Amino acid sequence: MWQVEELGPGVALALPYRRLCRVETVVHAGGEPVLVVAVVDGVLYAIANKCAHGKGQLSLGDIEDLGELKCEGGAHPDGSSRAGLCIRCPKHYNKFGKGLYFALADGRSFVPQRTRKYKDSYAVRAFHLVVRDDGWVWAAEKVVPPPEGIKRGVKGAADGGFLPWRVVAVDAHTHDSAVYSLEPVNADRIGELLARASDHVGEAWHVAVAAADGTLRDYTPLSSMTEFMAGHLRILVKIYPGGTVSEGVFAAASKGTVLDISLPENTLDLRRLASKPHKSHLLLVVGGTGVAPAHQLLDHAGGFARVTVLVSQRTVGDLLVADELEARAASVGPSCRVVHTLTDEPGGADVWSGARGRLDSGSVPELIGELNPGDRLRAVVCGPPTFGPALAAALAESLGLRRKHIVVLDS
Repeated sequence: MWQVEELGPGVALALPYRRLCRVETVVHAGGEPVLVVAVVDGVLYAIANKCAHGKGQLSLGDIEDLGELKCEGGAHPDGSSRAGLCIRCPKHYNKFGKGLYFALADGRSFVPQRTRKYKDSYAVRAFHLVVRDDGWVWAAEKVVPPPEGIKRGVKGAADGGFLPWRVVAVDAHTHDSAVYSLEPVNADRIGELLARASDHVGEAWHVAVAAADGTLRDYTPLSSMTEFMAGHLRILVKIYPGGTVSEGVFAAASKGTVLDISLPENTLDLRRLASKPHKSHLLLVVGGTGVAPAHQLLDHAGGFARVTVLVSQRTVGDLLVADELEARAASVGPSCRVVHTLTDEPGGADVWSGARGRLDSGSVPELIGELNPGDRLRAVVCGPPTFGPALAAALAESLGLRRKHIVVLDS
């Protein structure tokens, strides 16, 4: 990835043209989300890397030409429903029937087959690229407006979208993270709506939290689905300076604050990853707040022949809900073990006697230990956006895992 400095108003990135002449180059634009830049038949395209529906990294998806296929959902500004050249979101491969696509030309979303979850307002930012005479490429601010009259805002409880939840406790865990405990404001309606929504989620699920301006941020709760159905919601939040939701919503929240939170949506169905769990070794590789998906998955890991959880954090002070994670692992049984490794702990053995160092192709096999003959290894990687792809590559290299046996989830 190229580090790009901010070059002034109206400019998202600037790079030499030669650096962009390859498909799916991922670059960081100063102060802007990561962009996916693709070269197709000599034409440069740039759209935001994050899927409009969730946290899927479009750079991991396939570029497909839908040609003259008339999609059931989505339209270009001129009203055409023929998507053309698109990138397919890798995270929402199955959720939207035949896939969720984003047009490289304008960032509009398309689905070949409409489902109830699809909204025409889904779109990612598209950037206009200009190749200057000196060989540098400039990307101007987004030039494609959202669909007129459609705003991706908060839906009311009446149509099964978002519900008001009240904060009942805030428990600080590290210097920049806390667990927020919430209860539904309308307890009399919660059971019916949650029961309806829970039918469509797998072992791992998430909710979206809305800011006042309609900005949405997905979070994976620490709560089990059983706890959620009973009206108990716990969300682990890392506060990012300037974060619209983490700082603007959660950091400003206290006991009694009411937040708009969506009904649960599916993140991962373990049966799609391991059809025969009793013959499979489930590997959960965790970084940062990725511990939350691991908590949920451990609730359903009892049927696996073996379960290993590798957790990477910076220091002892950054360990997140470690005791609770150990307790959930213990409930799985003796076939489950948790290994923590710290990357930047300055203290000696009296402070931390466990593993140290980053997770990579060299350390992962050592931390897992000897694999049993016939182990059907299946991996789920949970962590920040830069964590997942790097670890997926390390697992493929060091353990010989096929890409279809590795699932990457952003935290």
